[in-house]
Amino acid sequence: LQVGLEAVLIDPDRTQLVAALEKIAAAQEKAVAAGRLTPERRDDDWARLGSGLGAAPLGECDAVLIASPALLPEAIAATPPGVLLAMISAEPVAAGERAGDILGFRSGGARLAELVCNPQTAPGQVLMAAAVAQRLGLQVLRSAAPGGGPGRVMAAGREAVAHLLEQ
Repeated sequence: LQVGLEAVLIDPDRTQLVAALEKIAAAQEKAVAAGRLTPERRDDDWARLGSGLGAAPLGECDAVLIASPALLPEAIAATPPGVLLAMISAEPVAAGERAGDILGFRSGGARLAELVCNPQTAPGQVLMAAAVAQRLGLQVLRSAAPGGGPGRVMAAGREAVAHLLEQ
């Protein structure tokens, strides 16, 4: 919200959805009290925030960040082809149905987003995910599934150990 993007928060559990909205509201009220956010900007932010208990509102979105692989089928059903489906969980990026629209969008720390792409991920979806990350103030690292960046580091470590053992 702070960067001016529209957002829809979906959670099938009403209690968790309310708790998430309350957490956002509390953080914004704290920012208003500290002078880091004006009441007008807070109100503008809330005007860009939607919420729902089901995936139906996702049909109007250009990009969907999905927290759990269990929610992917519902997001696929609720969105038309061409909508970016970005998995923010640490699980492997799924291929298969709508593979061209799916990639991993992982936090690599406070200032880094790792985009984990399947071979089928459409270049336009990679560009959209990179634009979202940059709008959020994050640097972008693009890597290939499976494994992403950690997988590449582990593979390099295994190669180094193998090289040392050969000597």
